[in-house]
Amino acid sequence: MRPRRGSSGIRQHKHKRRRAYGLIELAIAIFILTAVLGVMVKVVSGVGFERRAVDHRLLAIQEASNLLERLTSEPFDRLSSERAKAISEGSLPKKGLPGGSWQIDVVDVQGGPLPAKRLSVRLRWQDRSQGWDGPVSLTSWVYSRRTP
Repeated sequence: MRPRRGSSGIRQHKHKRRRAYGLIELAIAIFILTAVLGVMVKVVSGVGFERRAVDHRLLAIQEASNLLERLTSEPFDRLSSERAKAISEGSLPKKGLPGGSWQIDVVDVQGGPLPAKRLSVRLRWQDRSQGWDGPVSLTSWVYSRRTP
């Protein structure tokens, strides 16, 4: 079949109607939208998990800093590992840091001009997979006000 010529001299084709063309486009658009939404849900949930991990780390830093401040305010003669453990009991928030535990070391340092003690506070907690997250460690020095 030859195309007909119109009044302008341009060949005109008979248009065939394609059925369900709009449905195919709609199905492809829905498929792409579903894939994009699936990826977005994973990204948003990953960002949420990372945000909670950062919140746990910030809370751990604050708690370790608070405990270290309380320990350094103790009199030099009374500061010992046992006293530090007694002070630390009950200072860990159970809700904010699941499975949290303290490790506190008080070490007498000899050889300096003044008697000194080194305080090390380490806080660790469990992450959402029940594994141990990276601990927070802080260290401070306490010096005696009197010479030996």
